[in-house]
Amino acid sequence: MKRIKELNLYQKSILAVMAIMALVFASVYSKTISRVGFEYMDTILVPAQENGGTVYSGKIRGQQAQFTVSKDKTITVPALIPPKRTLPPFPRTAKWSAA
Repeated sequence: MKRIKELNLYQKSILAVMAIMALVFASVYSKTISRVGFEYMDTILVPAQENGGTVYSGKIRGQQAQFTVSKDKTITVPALIPPKRTLPPFPRTAKWSAA
């Protein structure tokens, strides 16, 4: 305690700022790692269970989008906002098997 009292105002303020930075970074880090979802087109799609399937939803370029994966692994993809680059056509409903 004696060593801290002997520091001048500048040194004390640097120590206080470092302590505050550590607290801020710890809170931001904990919030970041607690997010659940998948990255798609520079956004995070959050999964939710509905009617026995999984619905991934989020905003893509400002518009709401949802992808539905049913129990039989059928994926329903809505008409999306046109991408920034040209992509080959993708079927609206695709069926993939894990076999």
